[in-house]
Amino acid sequence: MCDLENRVASAPAREVGGEFAQPLAEDFLIPSPRRVPRAPGTATAHYTASGRQALSLIARALRDLGVRRVGMPNYFCWTMAEPLELEGLGIDYLKVGEDLLPEPAHVAAYGRGSSQPSAVLVATTFGNQPGEDLLRALEAFTARGGYVIGDLTHDVPSYWQLPEARPYFDEPHSPRLLDRQLPAARPRWANFALASLRKWVPIPDGAWALGENLPASGARGAIDETASSLAWRRIQTGENNAAEDAVDAAISPVSISTRAAGILCRVAWEGIARARRANARTLARCLAEAGVTGGARAGGAPAGGSQAESSARSKIPRIISTGCYALALSWPEGAASAAAASAALAEEGIYTPAYWPPLTASPAWPGVLALPIDQRYGAADMAVVARAVAKVRASLPSRRHSRED
Repeated sequence: MCDLENRVASAPAREVGGEFAQPLAEDFLIPSPRRVPRAPGTATAHYTASGRQALSLIARALRDLGVRRVGMPNYFCWTMAEPLELEGLGIDYLKVGEDLLPEPAHVAAYGRGSSQPSAVLVATTFGNQPGEDLLRALEAFTARGGYVIGDLTHDVPSYWQLPEARPYFDEPHSPRLLDRQLPAARPRWANFALASLRKWVPIPDGAWALGENLPASGARGAIDETASSLAWRRIQTGENNAAEDAVDAAISPVSISTRAAGILCRVAWEGIARARRANARTLARCLAEAGVTGGARAGGAPAGGSQAESSARSKIPRIISTGCYALALSWPEGAASAAAASAALAEEGIYTPAYWPPLTASPAWPGVLALPIDQRYGAADMAVVARAVAKVRASLPSRRHSRED
């Protein structure tokens, strides 16, 4: 049981979600880094200021390999297409399945008949991992000369394989030593991988890229220092100071800032993952108690029952996330309704951690509503989120019409 109303009554009056507006709590920091051996099977990452910059490094490596087109899932943040396009790579859209990963058949067919190698981007969206069919399709794709990019932003704790004890730094907070001593892991199904770290912890900048023959990042300049400074000031003060505009303007790949590197040396990723998973479990229970999911569990509604019951279940949101970045719901009324729900939640002080509006050039965009579960919040906050979702869902026109029918 969620004990929804009692939890709501005890919840602090505050917004839930949105940009980080205070430094990471001490509960999620280790006291001081110390030397540990490198974990087996890990590699040295290229640390950049942003995920887009990390993808730019990968795009340059792909261009040097002769790649001219990249297949991307038709559910993603549009800003991730920009680094590819700036390097002269064309974009095609691959239809996604219920897990929001590219459908295996579309991956298997992509690039066939082309005289040039192609690439596909597979994001572990909301922590969802490639299933056996997709893994086989990716293996066949690479066997005929294709390249796979893994965007691991939504599953950082799984792929940044660090023990609780962090490496000791002879030069504290050195980005150069961060590159050398903090290992990241690349999944076996990907030739290249990247992850943005700013989505997980309050740092002014930070991302990593992995892959063979990645070009070096450039030196940090005034535009990069301004972006990091504004972002850090926003984290410290909560002020709306156009930090994101400055970050977006810093396109050219540069190394991570000294301040961000110093924070990352102390992040207790295991503790962050535990807190997020606990929030996800609580939110799932509260959504069921509030009547949003009807008791549906991750992976789909219970099987069986009459055709009418099956039809009714198809109109109920389901939890479609498996990781601890956010709790994602399928939204049966479609992408436009999900966008309206996201806007309505914002009016209630609940901010989605992943709002990706449909692109006109892509195939049918899935209806998805992502809910915040990060380490800043607790069980009472999750109850507030669930009640707000229930209120919003009941108020949407499409929902009222379905009841009248």
